[in-house]
Amino acid sequence: TVPGPPVDVALPGAAPLVVDVPAIAESALIGSVALYDPAGKPLEVLSPSGQIDNRATVVGGRAMIAAVPAGIWRVQVETPDGRQWSTTATTDGQRPAAVEMQ
Repeated sequence: TVPGPPVDVALPGAAPLVVDVPAIAESALIGSVALYDPAGKPLEVLSPSGQIDNRATVVGGRAMIAAVPAGIWRVQVETPDGRQWSTTATTDGQRPAAVEMQ
């Protein structure tokens, strides 16, 4: 029980973002992807183990970040062999979006 009256809470909309990296789609490399807002703050996501993380796993050249709020995001992919890709993605927080890293 919490003292005080009930309080309304409004959570912002968030939608999935799929990140495709064709250059590693056929490889066994497991990379990581991070999203950064315009101020450079990373998007924090809930990992499969229930921990807060700012990176998602890229497997088979693909990653899906389940809940990305509306906005413009810098998408940064890194692989263990040192390769990196970067682009921007714009999401509306309502419909699924996708970005392909070149």
